[in-house]
Amino acid sequence: METNCLNIYDLTIKYKNSEDYIIKNLNLKIDSGDFLFITGPSGGGKSTLLYSINGIIPYLKEGKIRGDIKYKDSSILDVETLERAKYIGSVLQNADEQIIFDKVEDEIAFPLENLKIDRKEIEERVLSALNIMNLEVNTNSSVLSGGEKQKLITATTLAMMQKILLLDEPLANLDQKSSQDLLETLKSLCEEGNYSVILVEHRLDWVLNYADKVLWLEKDYYKLFTNLDDFKGFLDKKELANLDIKGKSLIYNTKNEILLKAENISWKVKDKVILDNIDFSLYEGERWVLIGENGCGKTSFINLLSGLIKPTKGKLYSKYKGRNKYTNIGVILQNPNYQLFMPTVKEEIQLQSISEERVEELIEVFKLNGLEDRHPHSLSEGQKRKVSLASILAMDPDILLFDEPTVGQDYKSLQLMIEELNKINERKLLSMITITHDSRCANYLGNKVIWLKDGEIYKKGDLSLLEEYQSINL
Repeated sequence: METNCLNIYDLTIKYKNSEDYIIKNLNLKIDSGDFLFITGPSGGGKSTLLYSINGIIPYLKEGKIRGDIKYKDSSILDVETLERAKYIGSVLQNADEQIIFDKVEDEIAFPLENLKIDRKEIEERVLSALNIMNLEVNTNSSVLSGGEKQKLITATTLAMMQKILLLDEPLANLDQKSSQDLLETLKSLCEEGNYSVILVEHRLDWVLNYADKVLWLEKDYYKLFTNLDDFKGFLDKKELANLDIKGKSLIYNTKNEILLKAENISWKVKDKVILDNIDFSLYEGERWVLIGENGCGKTSFINLLSGLIKPTKGKLYSKYKGRNKYTNIGVILQNPNYQLFMPTVKEEIQLQSISEERVEELIEVFKLNGLEDRHPHSLSEGQKRKVSLASILAMDPDILLFDEPTVGQDYKSLQLMIEELNKINERKLLSMITITHDSRCANYLGNKVIWLKDGEIYKKGDLSLLEEYQSINL
């Protein structure tokens, strides 16, 4: 049997211009057929480890590496990223930065053409990858949702058939059904195709049943578990296996004043109708959770209400006019890179803050201490999301429109975020609409649910809709 063994010896990594080691003296062996699940706190070095394996560090991101990484008993530290890509496939976190073609089939075919694979085989691989990830041929990548883009870059990697697969938060923007399908595909590749899968995720509830090894990575500390019961006991001791939210019985107060209203709005991109005939009113104090499968129009719904895009049909009403619209409606985008542009974390949070005291308070709340002078784009994806959330909360807006705010967050970070939102709600009537696929915390983010399906409001109701939605997507 062919082996795809990776051996990591005393791996120690720090980034350029940083005195702190992200990973220190890590030793790890990954065999053919292994499904290794890597988890741990945000900023703990999970993505950094993947970058060192696929060569992003030091060839695309500057960093200092000590120790060694061997593939089939040969060191690969001096092998550049493109050469490693022949046997190591990577699905990275930011899908937008990885998609370059207009057509989804061209995106998948391009790396196969570079490998000079036969045209007929390329066509077969493209169709197989599209089928696995439930994407349609002849779709323009510009009309894909965030979750569908995640599916596309995953499909592109699967089509290349590298025997070692690195996946960095691949479930981040996927609905539950798509996540389950991907995990089952990866497990099958390990068991039947002799693949090695190394997957970084915070979604313990979804991934643990598929993994056979777990690596806990926490800055310069690590622990490997080959027995999942031992790992669950480890989590229990750390109190990181579930949420314990203070104020979870919070009373939701509302008023009759309408803050945002959509009247028969529709929106389309090119010839694709994304939303059709939407009627919705947001009253002061309401907290809605917005659910639905990838591509159903959730992000477009948020973007329309916030004014980031204009409807192709229908009318939008907002209580807030002019500059007040931008200080009273806080929007957390799905991709934090799009709203982080100041040179330091502290300046980012200070930019529109109501006071310096609030800045310091939020830095403490989200455990950003020690990162104040870092450039926001140098942080992990989970840390970036905390900074973008803190910068919006510092404005003290009346409305929060969240697009997957919990991506990249461990259980402790989720708890801090939800408790802070509850504190704000105790002080003022906070109105919220939150898009989420995160079953860990959806029921803490609101008490009303909108279920979108095929660009229309399929159902509206209470939290029981979450259970109904999750049950049919298992």
